[in-house]
Amino acid sequence: MGPESVFGIHKPLGMVTVNEIRGKSLVSKDYGLVGKTTCHVLWRPEHTPTTTITMATAGRATATTATAPKSDADGNDDPSERYDQRGTDRNIGFTDGIFTSDPAWERLHYVDSSRRLLQLLAPIIDADDGQSNKKPSMQFPVVQSSRPDSDEGLSDDGPSPKDKLLPWHESSGAVVFRVMILDLMNPGSEDTLGDVVVPLSTLARDGAVSGWFDVSIDGRNRHRSPSSSEVAEAKESVRANAIDVPPPPQIYVSLGWKPIHDANADSNTGEDSGPSMMAREASYLVQEDMSRFVAIKSLAKKDFWGSSIGAFNSAMSVGDTLQTIQNVLCAILNAIDVLRNLFNFTDPFKSSIVFASTFLIWVLLICVPSRYLILAIGMSQFVAGFFARRQGSKKRRKKSGAKNKANKASGTMHRHVGDKPRPPFIVVWLRNFIRTLPTNEDLRKTYFWQSRLASARFMEEHAFAKRTSRLQKLWQATWYGQARLRENSLANAAMKTGAVSPASDMAWLDVFVVLQGHRLLWWSDARSFDVGDTPVGSLFLAGHSGLTNPSPLELRRIPKEDLDRIVCIFGKGEKEQIRITILASDAEEKDVLENAVLEISLKND
Repeated sequence: MGPESVFGIHKPLGMVTVNEIRGKSLVSKDYGLVGKTTCHVLWRPEHTPTTTITMATAGRATATTATAPKSDADGNDDPSERYDQRGTDRNIGFTDGIFTSDPAWERLHYVDSSRRLLQLLAPIIDADDGQSNKKPSMQFPVVQSSRPDSDEGLSDDGPSPKDKLLPWHESSGAVVFRVMILDLMNPGSEDTLGDVVVPLSTLARDGAVSGWFDVSIDGRNRHRSPSSSEVAEAKESVRANAIDVPPPPQIYVSLGWKPIHDANADSNTGEDSGPSMMAREASYLVQEDMSRFVAIKSLAKKDFWGSSIGAFNSAMSVGDTLQTIQNVLCAILNAIDVLRNLFNFTDPFKSSIVFASTFLIWVLLICVPSRYLILAIGMSQFVAGFFARRQGSKKRRKKSGAKNKANKASGTMHRHVGDKPRPPFIVVWLRNFIRTLPTNEDLRKTYFWQSRLASARFMEEHAFAKRTSRLQKLWQATWYGQARLRENSLANAAMKTGAVSPASDMAWLDVFVVLQGHRLLWWSDARSFDVGDTPVGSLFLAGHSGLTNPSPLELRRIPKEDLDRIVCIFGKGEKEQIRITILASDAEEKDVLENAVLEISLKND
């Protein structure tokens, strides 16, 4: 299944770069004290821009209102118009905490999800920034916005309209800088000092945004560049009243943006032939990661409301009443499940009886006039009542006579209480016929392990397909697969941790190996590669590198049946020249890996 079939259309990627963040006049709101300040970099996919970024004459970035919010009679903003879009904010990274009011944050740290996403996108990011020697402080990818295009009609896959890409300068996202402070008066909690919101549309239009921004609690920069008369009036008012006005909290941000160039799109044809498979896979990866983030946020909200309802029930002491209502609803739902399963061949025998009886009734209604059937049903009620009354009177007379004789013999009289009548056979049979049908919960418990195995098999196949697509289209790997690896440093580390004993002949580690270009990378397993973990080790095939023969010690200790699967490779490691021994899964995989390494070693690019 391609990316377009899942997310509609291909959405190009752009890269947002955070170069510098500083602050001044960052003090607590309640007491004006200096505290430990940090800044979080967030990405807001959907943002309603109410301001546009401009540069003031004083060198400070301010905002000019683009769409004015509603105001009351005094000219103040209507609180009902203040938007709160923090529920969709995604944390990209954060700075170190510095105990000062004028911090200069020099180091920015990625959160785990952002770091893993960049690790998975390493090939396309390296290809795009290959000519740049400057390392940015932080960067993260964003996808181009789109909207439904009603003019193009409906799509072939469903009733929803086709999506239309918006220009980058009309994007709906925004970069949010959230300033947090931990002061001495509230050491147990971190307070939010405010936000600075930079719309992506402004960043894409200008290419870069830098300057000082006022930090506001709602993220709206409502300041504007004052006129000369207003500045003179404000200075005269301050001088007359002798008021020391504290400066507002501000942060300096330097942002850069550029679209990620698709270098492989026109490499073969020389003309515009659409995005390459690498660009499609990268866009699909970023969109899938954002969809997973939204799903996790939605699940967290459901868990919050579920726990709140449980606390309310405990506080109101209505457990017994709710349990009774729950049992009644459960009985009703079970009856609905049973009736539904009766007609969908959950029990083939009983469902066949129902359909056969329905067919016979249909044939009877066709062959026999309805007036005769109505007459027979009405007469059957009189006949059944007549025979039931006659048989009941005979049984009562017989039992009363027997008991009267026994009472006279014992000298006492007992009042006769009639036994409860037993329901007819057809009623008992129908009741058992319906009650023995399983509900959906019964089916789930019965086939629990089978469904778990089927789900695990499906998830494994889906992960394998995604991994293969990512390696072939995005990483363009020459060879990849599960293998066992031996390297001196790895073997020593394994023996220190107790993974293998010093007395064992060889220290082998199960790894997932990827040969990409001149780099040979390996992870602890395939799942570590899927989630974007850092490789356990790497080897660079350039210069003095290539294939070699097993050492005499390896020839003596490796079993003979495994010698035809051994591949020895040497090259440049992270710090020094290293040599590794790989045990392939079979002889065929060993030949493919050797040919790939030889081809790369002889290549001079």
